[in-house]
Amino acid sequence: MFCFFGEKIFRQVKICHCCRSVKLDSCMLLLYRIVPESPRWLLSQGRVDEAEHQLCYIATANSGRMPTIPIKLRPIVSHAVHARKAGVLDIVRHRSLRSRTLNNIYTW
Repeated sequence: MFCFFGEKIFRQVKICHCCRSVKLDSCMLLLYRIVPESPRWLLSQGRVDEAEHQLCYIATANSGRMPTIPIKLRPIVSHAVHARKAGVLDIVRHRSLRSRTLNNIYTW
């Protein structure tokens, strides 16, 4: 059977791409356990004690010693307590979001 030279190269490129993606995925899984969570995210979730602990950890990692002033954080108070929750129909409710959504659906 007749085989183009480009098909062989394409197969090799696919194999290299698969190997590279497996390596990157395994590195990301390892880094997921090593990299700490962001103190800002912890505060937004209401986990103040963990955020303070992370800030102390970051301060000791950067300067090599604990800060002399204790770190005390306050929980984030949301001003949008009575705000309406977002739904699926919100992406077509406004004109600009509707046009972007339909454009993305069409081009995908």
